Amino acid sequence: MHGAFGKRFGWLALVAALFVLSVATPLAAAIGPDLRAAPLSAEFLRYQADLKLRHTLGLDRIPGFRPGLIPAPMDRSYLKDIRSAPPMTTYASTYDLRTQGKLTSVKDQGAYGTCWTFATFGSLESYLMPGDPEDFSEDNLARQSGYGVFSDGAYDHGGNAWMSTAYLARWGGPVNESEDAYGDSTTPSGLSARKHVQQVDWIPPRTSSTDNDGVKAALTQFGAVYVSMMWEGDTNSTTTYFNASTSAYYDYNAGTSTDHAVLIVGWDDNYSASNFSTAPPGNGAFIIRNSWGTSWGQSGFFYISYYDTRLGRSGIMATFNNAESTSNYSGIYQYDTLGDIADYGFSSSAGWLGNVFTAQSTASVSAVGFYTETPNSTYEVYTGSSLASKTLSTSGSFAYMGYHTVTLPSPLSITSGQQFAVAVKVTSPGTTFPIAIEYPTTGYSEAATASSGQSYVSQDGSSWTDLTIDVPDGNVCLKAYTTGGSSPSPSASPSTSPSPSPSPSPGNDDDIPGVAIPASPFDGNASRDTDMNDVFYVDLEAGETLTASITGPAGTDFDLYLYPPGTTTVNQDGGTVAAANGNSYPDAFTYAASESGRYYLDVWAYVGAGSYTVTYSVSSTPADNVGPQCYAKNVTVKHGKVCKIYFKVYDAQGPEVTTVVKITTRSGAVKKKWSWGYDTNSATWYYTKYPCRLAKGTYKIVVTGKDSAGNPQSRIGRATLTVK
Repeated sequence: MHGAFGKRFGWLALVAALFVLSVATPLAAAIGPDLRAAPLSAEFLRYQADLKLRHTLGLDRIPGFRPGLIPAPMDRSYLKDIRSAPPMTTYASTYDLRTQGKLTSVKDQGAYGTCWTFATFGSLESYLMPGDPEDFSEDNLARQSGYGVFSDGAYDHGGNAWMSTAYLARWGGPVNESEDAYGDSTTPSGLSARKHVQQVDWIPPRTSSTDNDGVKAALTQFGAVYVSMMWEGDTNSTTTYFNASTSAYYDYNAGTSTDHAVLIVGWDDNYSASNFSTAPPGNGAFIIRNSWGTSWGQSGFFYISYYDTRLGRSGIMATFNNAESTSNYSGIYQYDTLGDIADYGFSSSAGWLGNVFTAQSTASVSAVGFYTETPNSTYEVYTGSSLASKTLSTSGSFAYMGYHTVTLPSPLSITSGQQFAVAVKVTSPGTTFPIAIEYPTTGYSEAATASSGQSYVSQDGSSWTDLTIDVPDGNVCLKAYTTGGSSPSPSASPSTSPSPSPSPSPGNDDDIPGVAIPASPFDGNASRDTDMNDVFYVDLEAGETLTASITGPAGTDFDLYLYPPGTTTVNQDGGTVAAANGNSYPDAFTYAASESGRYYLDVWAYVGAGSYTVTYSVSSTPADNVGPQCYAKNVTVKHGKVCKIYFKVYDAQGPEVTTVVKITTRSGAVKKKWSWGYDTNSATWYYTKYPCRLAKGTYKIVVTGKDSAGNPQSRIGRATLTVK
């Protein structure tokens, strides 16, 4: 679906299940003599392969693979046995930030894949409440993240907490909502950060339904917690996952895939299991603030069971819990504008990273900023005129992993035109990849660039290697903050032009398993051994219905996706094959072809999952001779203000309806026009935001539509727009 609808069609209709790849893969191969790269996450490999497949098939828009939340490259599976130390041993049975003045108002992401921006700033704004109420611009974060080079648009390429951290750590933002309004497809020039965020704490994923102390500790210390989840089923109606009458959600399908970012704002240990459509094994739920507006759920909030199998179970959770005055430092020296993309190390929990900068003015280096990859990491910070002459400045540890700023007890004086160096020895127990690296990787961070003589790594702090020798266009994630003088200012956003240099492995899409192009014809029954993806095609006529299924060994995960002709991507996924009493269950779907052409079946499986069988059948459907019914609502707005133009379009047979919404004068002259193509078979009201600059008076709202069978509307939607 396209356009600024006030529903979450974009990501809900196109959610793709993820395959799981063994983390003990050859991707941890040596990059240099001693330097090694951590494995990429299975979710990210799938994400890259899916992008490559869609481009190969000409599906260039990529509305795409999880258009709200996308996976980060790093494999964080090592965190399953590592916890952040909570400050208390016991917690109250209930806790709710809504009763403490620690939350700003509920927002609405509309049709865009921007949930991650709302979760980010919801957390940051919560930290500042109640003493410093702020309203930061999600639009600026989405459009200025610096990630994504595809034609899907800034609002649909998706994001995650790592991307938000990089944007804030480089002082790309936040800016105020009043300076950069949401959804207007523009970014005003001359904006600068209204706060300097110097710390973001990351929380290891939950390992069980009772592993909740890390979340509770962060909530009670800092405020709302950014977390990922999987939304399955309808957003408004009661399903096996969501009870609309109680606004209670429970996903019982075990897996690692997530597609939505939300805020945890409280908990209730005694929240009854009977409130859920499918009862979880026990009581208890987190209180969640969504970004779907106040008309959804309980004024924008809902409950999610402690037993939910996806909430906070992959990647990281985060609290954006630091926002200082912009007068804290005068400047920032940095190479890693896109932040933590990959983790490297020397087969030890300790590693050294260093940067050499050229002073732009006479000033003092007063602090350094860097990432840690596990809780309870320790550090030593060194400064000097060079890495060879560095001296120890300070040391310490962090209870949380994430991005940190360390103040130097004795600032380093720097003189304009001269080089200076900062270095950190970081020790992260539980991983042998403690060094955070920025580098370009396909479908994610193409804008990353580097030059020789900037970043260095070392195994012992004495012998240093230029990182670009081993990792082309790679920089270590290490910043220097200055006071006094006139120092470099951060750019609002890195360039989004792809780097001309090839990405180092891991990350090169030539290494991604399994995009079998060209596709093979689908003869109705395909059975083969695979550890990768296969693509088949089947030719359908408009009006025919395709029924397809895939089966495989019990306990494994096989997924089947359908891509129709042209540039519109339809993902019809029936779930994953699950094991129950030793039996395997099919992953199946039924799809009614709205147009004739070649349809592609994309098959995914675990690496090493074994053989699978795909079957399909084709049948005809009744002719569609009835057009859609269109409706509109009367609206009153003051000149110069933003209003919502409400409409709905209903077509029982659908599935796709091209809808046109117009604002006209009484004589029929068109003053504004929108057009979308989307799937609809439910009588639900939608809206588009309209900054009204029309002269005072009365105007017409006209809604028309044509379904995929070519039938025009059987009822035109008509309403009045009154401008005061």
